[in-house]
Amino acid sequence: MRWQLRVVMGAVGAAMLLPGAGASASAESLDEEQLRSALLDHMDFPEDWARDSEQAEAQRGIGVPAPQEANCRALFDGGADTAASTAFARSFSGPFVRTTAAAHDGEGAAEAALENYRRTAEACNSFAVVEGEGHGPTELRVVYNGGGTEEPSLDDSAADEVAAVRFEREPESTEAPAVVAEAALVRVGEHTVLVAQVGRDDAGTGELRPMLDRAVEKLHAVQEGRTPEPPTDLDGTEL
Repeated sequence: MRWQLRVVMGAVGAAMLLPGAGASASAESLDEEQLRSALLDHMDFPEDWARDSEQAEAQRGIGVPAPQEANCRALFDGGADTAASTAFARSFSGPFVRTTAAAHDGEGAAEAALENYRRTAEACNSFAVVEGEGHGPTELRVVYNGGGTEEPSLDDSAADEVAAVRFEREPESTEAPAVVAEAALVRVGEHTVLVAQVGRDDAGTGELRPMLDRAVEKLHAVQEGRTPEPPTDLDGTEL
């Protein structure tokens, strides 16, 4: 679950992604249906992943973090007036991924969304979530602490900039596995896409970088009026 990145700021913050070789081009904002076609889908994941839902997440009591602190919540939900979202899970206990594509009122508004995300990240050094919420005695309050800001280098990407965050969960015991929650908000012209993930910090959880690459590729294709091509490996990408 490690990116090939370099730390650019201390504590929790966000970093700029240098423009890639291909400039983003969007004549007008995408509507919700178009945004949905730009989301990651089952073909973008290995075959042991499945589409997730709010109902399934409620039954499990765990999923992509929903921080109790209002100032941290936007790091993982990617909310916007015009947006589409989908989620995937590898097993009942994770890892879990959510991707959200959003349209903004021009490039200036999209740039402001990235800047707001950075400010939110800088102000959010830790957050708490309740796992098993609504499941009575199995409810557990856990805390995630900021682990630093990193800068992806997406060569030849259509992305204009990205803000990325990473948090580590406080273990309940010395035997508890390390769990990491991470997210990245990428701007492509006047649109953004958020990829958020939580899972054990081991080989069973995919790296965020390939998902970011694919999310940007699909969003750029839809902006240009093209239908995103399926991944070369029809069984899903190697995450």
